[in-house]
Amino acid sequence: MVSRHFGFPPLVLPALWANEGGAPGQIVPDTNGTADYGPMQINSVWLPLLRPLGITGRLLADDGCLNVAVAGSILATERLRAGGNLWRAIGWYHSMTPSLARAYRDQLLRRLGAQWEALDGH
Repeated sequence: MVSRHFGFPPLVLPALWANEGGAPGQIVPDTNGTADYGPMQINSVWLPLLRPLGITGRLLADDGCLNVAVAGSILATERLRAGGNLWRAIGWYHSMTPSLARAYRDQLLRRLGAQWEALDGH
């Protein structure tokens, strides 16, 4: 439903979740002083934008459906900043550092390839 709402190919958000490796209730501190929340490991840098909507870090960590919806919104925001380029947006979901964004995007593309092969039966 989130993928359809934002116009993403259906396998993108599940692959993003697999890349992130998070789970409901999970809060992971980062070495830079931020933290990642929930299944989609949404970084705390987004909390100032989410607080006016009543979304706290704890809620973001604990509510898996909300977490995926917010992740979709973040990816859609990054896609707009990337001029519509979904692959660049996927990298930016993880990091604005070009080498880290590229490595993340490449990892996700490998996951998508494996998912496609599994669906295709090969």
